[in-house]
Amino acid sequence: MAKISSPPGTSHLAHDGQNGINLMHSTEFQRPDGSLVVILENNRQKNFYYASERRSARSDYPPPRRTSLYGSVNPDSGILEDGSVYIAANSPDRRNMFITVSSDGRCFNKSWLLLYKSLQNSTAGMHKGEGGAGSGPQYFQSAIVGQCLWLVYSVGKELIGATKVPVASLLS
Repeated sequence: MAKISSPPGTSHLAHDGQNGINLMHSTEFQRPDGSLVVILENNRQKNFYYASERRSARSDYPPPRRTSLYGSVNPDSGILEDGSVYIAANSPDRRNMFITVSSDGRCFNKSWLLLYKSLQNSTAGMHKGEGGAGSGPQYFQSAIVGQCLWLVYSVGKELIGATKVPVASLLS
């Protein structure tokens, strides 16, 4: 991933608490128009992602801006066979895992809930308590294999989950 530009004396990843911004956990994709986009999580104020766009692979990203793209924690993205962009993400409480799709990489207007993790089915572990914060799906990785999109993720940092989604169900 290319460097993200920041004003002198600041960093895009750690703003020392300025404006409640602490950007981390990113994913990058290329839009159908050729521009590149990075999506970042704000670890201080969860609910919406930040994004930055660059036109050339040789340039740096400008400072990211808050978007209306709902989600939290480590997102993952990719390109479907028709050129649509998908982002796999979860809700701030890490209970709802979903995928959102955009035909142009700008307007993500189709979303599907893939997994809901209730408090009752959480297993206590060394790093995440039973039903506690962060015990749901997180740290997504995806790959398209044949006609299916596979999402692999951590559940409470101690279990591995996998979800298979038919690609055809995501295409318009």
